[in-house]
Amino acid sequence: MNKTECIAGINLLRKSIPKIDIDVETAYFMLSELPSDKFLKAVKDIVLDKNFKLYDNVIGEIFDRANNFGQISPEEAWEQVIKEISRVGYIGCPRFTEPRISRAITNIGGWNKVCASEQIDWEKKRFIEAYKEFKDVEQKKQRQGIAYEDKETITDKRFNKLIGGIGQ
Repeated sequence: MNKTECIAGINLLRKSIPKIDIDVETAYFMLSELPSDKFLKAVKDIVLDKNFKLYDNVIGEIFDRANNFGQISPEEAWEQVIKEISRVGYIGCPRFTEPRISRAITNIGGWNKVCASEQIDWEKKRFIEAYKEFKDVEQKKQRQGIAYEDKETITDKRFNKLIGGIGQ
């Protein structure tokens, strides 16, 4: 996203939620890695969210919402698991829309264990917890500067200038 798009989005927030306190320079610095379409969707989502609280971290909220568009909920992921159990069964090879589902299944004991379980509600609970944990870890890595697709650490001279060389 470029600075003009960031300013437009922040101005939209300020006009829609007059008491919001957000600095454009800081917002641009922290959010410039976001694609402009995701940034503007996140801003729109905040403006239309009747449960948005003014004391929320607005920049963090924009970042999280921008990165969560199109992702499925843990319950929707579990629905995929149930469909694959019905489709391929115990000995089949399941296919899922995102790798996080497979990781969660592996984490709770593997495909065969889930399929053979007589306590499917317990497996669902464990799956949802694992799925949420993987999602939280991925979001934390994004916030810590791990790039989107290439997983390389983002380094930024502007950040070092902003913090005044702290920690060097």
